Amino acid sequence: MGYSHLQTLRQLEAQGRLHLAAVADPMAEKLAYQIADLKVAGVRWYPAYESMLNNEDLDAVVIATPIFLHADMARKCLERGLYVYLEKPPVPLIQQLEELIKIDQEKRVRLVFQMINSEIILKLKQAVIEGKLGKIQEMRISACWPRRDSYYNRNKWVGKMMVGEHPVFDGPATNALAHLIHNAMFLAGDSMAGFGALEEIQAELYRVRPIESYDLICFRGRFPSGINITAALTHATEELRPFRFKIKGTKGWAEISKDGMLMESSFGTLFCEQPFETAFRRSYESFFDIMEGCPSRPLTCLKDSRGYVKATNGAMLSSGEIFTVDTAFSRIYNENSDQGYDVPGLADLIDRTYHEGLLFSECGVPWAHTTPTVAIQKLTSLDLQNLISQP
Repeated sequence: MGYSHLQTLRQLEAQGRLHLAAVADPMAEKLAYQIADLKVAGVRWYPAYESMLNNEDLDAVVIATPIFLHADMARKCLERGLYVYLEKPPVPLIQQLEELIKIDQEKRVRLVFQMINSEIILKLKQAVIEGKLGKIQEMRISACWPRRDSYYNRNKWVGKMMVGEHPVFDGPATNALAHLIHNAMFLAGDSMAGFGALEEIQAELYRVRPIESYDLICFRGRFPSGINITAALTHATEELRPFRFKIKGTKGWAEISKDGMLMESSFGTLFCEQPFETAFRRSYESFFDIMEGCPSRPLTCLKDSRGYVKATNGAMLSSGEIFTVDTAFSRIYNENSDQGYDVPGLADLIDRTYHEGLLFSECGVPWAHTTPTVAIQKLTSLDLQNLISQP
């Protein structure tokens, strides 16, 4: 992701929107070519971000680093009065988020949940606000995004719950597919720039691959407005099934499919060829607009992510633990010498959750576990270390 950020920054610099002064990354050997290219362009490189903060006259910093580093890095940038563009997820735990919110009194931090700036999501949000769907009743989310050894072996924190004393809570809902949950919070907001938050959640977290964290999740929740949401997300299938997002109201409906490229609805159809790339750029432009005092589009500040963080923390609280799917119900496959884990029939099970709103434990599968519904409106802390140390 750092490379994607760098490319976009260089493009916007060419248009005069910014001056890229410096970058920080400890991986000098792996990034030798990029570092040399930056130096030719007059961009200084630091092996430690603290050195960059202490030696550069900066206005803003982009943090595109491993999840467990976000809290400390954002705090130090705020202490220096900088604007911060922070990759998703903002932080793993709600107490970390609340601490940053208290520090960020001037709302200098904006989060890289850029998909709320995709053309499709913005049009859908406008339709919701205008009442084209009537009173929203239901949201459904599903995705099968396979992740193999090359993904899990790329960094020491991938698939972890903790790195030392630092929480990570890596998994499909708390990393790769976090946008989907955040989009639901955005669409549940009562204004164009507003966000909702669940009042309760029931969730089941599983590990298929032998990792510390989870690679399979389903949950059902309810907003105070009465909107129900059901989601099923996984990295533990061989088959790729792009994400889908359905929203239903008393007067209409909409469904986003093909990983955000297509929206079909009761009020029309919209196709976007490159939703991620377009939203990524728009999100950056909105960040600079905010710095210049003229915000142009919705962009997530720290408090706007409470709904997302509470949902993921509440999911862990409801599940109580990460359940291991017995190897009798899974298989190992290989694709170009890259090994992955699959649960036969899981992709169809996720489809069933999407269509029927059922959790895995309600579908009769032998490896599933029933979990309680928990209230999360007042959730301010999650003891992740204690939860993962339970037998």
